Amino acid sequence: MSKVELKQKQAIRTICRAGYRDHTAPLFRNLGILPIDRLVTFYRNKFMHNFVNGRLPISFADVWIRNRDRNQIMALRNVDDLFVPPHRIELIKNCLFVRFRQPGTQLPI
Repeated sequence: MSKVELKQKQAIRTICRAGYRDHTAPLFRNLGILPIDRLVTFYRNKFMHNFVNGRLPISFADVWIRNRDRNQIMALRNVDDLFVPPHRIELIKNCLFVRFRQPGTQLPI
């Protein structure tokens, strides 16, 4: 990802005719462009928002379940959160069902 970020920063400096050591945050702000890391976060949140509101194709219907569906006996404070199974392997951390929904991030319902 860092190579993509560097290329994006080089491109924004070229577009704005800024020096190669100038900060890019003001340049992104002035042009109304999101840096690539924020762009990824935006689209990840947009995807999860569409999932929560049922606007994705049917193939995504059972990818994540709510804590309410796992434990119907007790109503805890995180009952509306999505369940992410625990994982210990680094390879699993990059899977779609874990990567999109990180624990601790709240989405509006």
